[in-house]
Amino acid sequence: MQLQDSRMPSKITVAEALDLYRAFYPSPRGTDELLERFGLGSQRNTRFEKLSGGQQQRLSVALALAGNPRIAILDELTTGLDPAARLEIWDFLSELRRDGLTVLLVTHFMAEAQHLCDRVVVLRTGEVVADDTPDGLSARVGGTQTMTFRPSKPLEISALVALTGVSDAHPQGDGLSVTGVGDFTAGVITFLASQGATAHNLRIDAPDLDDAYLTLTRDSEQVADSTNPGGDTA
Repeated sequence: MQLQDSRMPSKITVAEALDLYRAFYPSPRGTDELLERFGLGSQRNTRFEKLSGGQQQRLSVALALAGNPRIAILDELTTGLDPAARLEIWDFLSELRRDGLTVLLVTHFMAEAQHLCDRVVVLRTGEVVADDTPDGLSARVGGTQTMTFRPSKPLEISALVALTGVSDAHPQGDGLSVTGVGDFTAGVITFLASQGATAHNLRIDAPDLDDAYLTLTRDSEQVADSTNPGGDTA
């Protein structure tokens, strides 16, 4: 188990902490492997009190996995880590999952859940409001997607809106924003080709776990407020 906030004796070194935790288990991972995996090799002999917050977090995760467990409970796994360190830990955990490790992850970082989790349970005030795969939760928001691009030549907005699946099209900056459902993006690209136009700086945005989380928690809050006008949640 890795807690959201954990402390070690201030004078213990990184290697000493790993060796201590490894001693608790019959078949632990090697100290050198853990140091390398979590980017702590140069801090091997550094005392806990001298570690940065991110380094302390890395050590916390390394200690949770030192015993080569079958189940790991990880709370706010990558809090305080820079993007490179976060990706390194995600990749390592993905490898361990493929080897059979079961991970129970508590997080507010939806990209982390999307990357690591097979199923996501959304909680609000201690109650489950959704339980599904990451893609399944994202789909609950709806299939609406938005294309933004800068056409190489002027286009008729009305012609774009008339395309199958397109619900809206309007200027955005020096480009266009087109919203729709289904496979409307292919229709837009085909239309551009028929007009002898190309799409520069093309971007397609679809609902993700962040959108699903906000929608699910907002909807559950509205339901709670309608059933309890005083605003208290059971």
